[in-house]
Amino acid sequence: IQPHRFSPILSSSDQQQIKSYLYSLNTAWTIANSTVSNKFIPEYNFDERVMDTFNCVHIIEPTSPIYSICMSLAERVCKDLSLSIKVINRIKANTLLSEQGFTPQHFNVPHRDHDIENALSLIYYVDNSDGDTCIFTEFDAESKALGTPQRYKPVQGSAVVFNSNVYH
Repeated sequence: IQPHRFSPILSSSDQQQIKSYLYSLNTAWTIANSTVSNKFIPEYNFDERVMDTFNCVHIIEPTSPIYSICMSLAERVCKDLSLSIKVINRIKANTLLSEQGFTPQHFNVPHRDHDIENALSLIYYVDNSDGDTCIFTEFDAESKALGTPQRYKPVQGSAVVFNSNVYH
């Protein structure tokens, strides 16, 4: 599928429940020193627009108080796209930290979530933020160039869905 924005996708109360949970001092986050695993080897050539940043990760387990909201979000997206859920690989929350020198031309390390054709990735925006989601639907494997990304501005309560095998 082509990248698609859903806006708004959740009720105000569900949006607030997710935000309250993720912003709670009781929610455990793990700090990562990179956007992707240090085992990641990009298939694209060096790109001066890429700037890696620290980020925080929280895995949303089935016991999480927001797990059912996340599942209903995935079900709603699939219904709207006339798809069905076969497997959910993971549900996680990320927050990227500000990096000195990061400009609107920069983006974090592009990566693929999966190599398989029929997997989708969904990004839900907990709030408005200053960093666009960049999706590279026209990656040229021969020249190994990322090209120009489609940019999606984070808007609270909206979501973007795209094929998991494209760089973003």
